[in-house]
Formats: sequence, C-alpha cells, structure tokens
Amino acid sequence: MAILGDSDNEDLVSEINVTPLVDVMLVLLTVFIVTAPLLMNAVKVKLPQASAEVAITAPKTAHISVTDAGEVFFRSAAPGAGGVDHRVRAAQATP
Repeated sequence: MAILGDSDNEDLVSEINVTPLVDVMLVLLTVFIVTAPLLMNAVKVKLPQASAEVAITAPKTAHISVTDAGEVFFRSAAPGAGGVDHRVRAAQATP
C-alpha cells in the first residue's frame, strides 16, 4: 500500500491496521461480559441416591419332562387328575 500525498515520497506502510482487531476484541469482550452471569445460574436438581445392595432374584422355572413312553412329569412328579395344565396354572398363581 502506498501513502497518498506527495508523489515524490511514496513509502510502503509496513504496520498492521489494528482497528478491525480492536473492534472484534471489544465485541467478544461484550459477549463474554453479558453471558458470564448467565453461566453462573444453575438449576438445582435432586438426583436419586444409588444403593449398594444387589437385588438377586431367582427366575421362576417349571421343568416339564416327557419320556419316550409318553409319560409327562411336572417338576419330577407325575401330574395328578388335573393334568399338566392345572399344575402349571397353580404354579403361576403361587409366588
């Protein structure tokens, strides 16, 4: 860039124009000043507390076996007069 003025003395400007830099820095400073108080306000949340107890539940299983001869066993016992359906429904009702 040449300095306008005397045509006899044309020197190049080797300095940085800091005006745009100062403008940008002032805008950033203003943004930080405005947003900093907003970041200090926090929403209080009541978090649940975790317990160290492990809940072990035994799965409810019903073993039904059928032999080669066609005999049906429910929990290693032959079902009575009600059959397997009655025993399974009775087992579901009990915890």
